[in-house]
Amino acid sequence: MEHAQPQDTFTPHFEGKNFTAEQIKNLPFDDGIRMGDIVVVRGVPLNEIKVGDVIVYKFPGREPIIHRVVEITEDGLITKGDNNRNIDQVNEGIAAPIKAENLKGKAVLHIPLLGYVKIIYLKIIGRG
Repeated sequence: MEHAQPQDTFTPHFEGKNFTAEQIKNLPFDDGIRMGDIVVVRGVPLNEIKVGDVIVYKFPGREPIIHRVVEITEDGLITKGDNNRNIDQVNEGIAAPIKAENLKGKAVLHIPLLGYVKIIYLKIIGRG
């Protein structure tokens, strides 16, 4: 969810959904999440998720994905990585709409760089 070119990938999507510049600036994790950041995720029911929230979801046999909710439909949550041009479900084919059984939680806090401790440790012991 790093914002390499937010004016190209992140901001236009929400402007197209009638978000104001101030609302976009106030979205959770508006400055992105980078490699080495620690993210704290809290389990929440699907009905508590709002457009703009950052969630973790997982489908069987696949790695967890952390992306932002950009739309809520009858079929489930529609998500998009902030640095991706397209949404996951339609254009990227990454996932089907997110249902309750796929939702692992909502990102509530991120601590920049703290994750590098683990990354360095794993490299030292030959597992990274």
